[in-house]
Amino acid sequence: MRADARHDAPRRLRVAIAEDDDDQRWALELALSSEGFEVVSFEDGAELLDFFELEGARKADVIIADLNMPGRSGFEGLEHARARGLTAPIFVVTGENSAELRERVARLGNALFLQKPIDAARLAEAIYRVASLNSEPA
Repeated sequence: MRADARHDAPRRLRVAIAEDDDDQRWALELALSSEGFEVVSFEDGAELLDFFELEGARKADVIIADLNMPGRSGFEGLEHARARGLTAPIFVVTGENSAELRERVARLGNALFLQKPIDAARLAEAIYRVASLNSEPA
């Protein structure tokens, strides 16, 4: 991919972030916004779930979700989104790493497992790659 290819897009990609750690969420928001993404963010799985329930036709092109959050987990929000037909690519971010966790992420479909800490520049490039693979032809 050309380094400037992401700026050729006719519209900004919408990225939904669910992360309970304020500093990490704000850092991702800032980094991804500066890369040209439209960013919506949430403090927990319950807010993410509400977003999927209330938002109109254009929910998100890509979802980034921490798994372990107070209240409803990221998994609950993501599993609910999949059950409602949302097919957007998911980046699951967590400090944990186990075979069981990776299997559960794989069952979500169209989901990538990322272990913290996250490099925002690499994440932005991965989002563009994944979104371009999942975009429908014009």
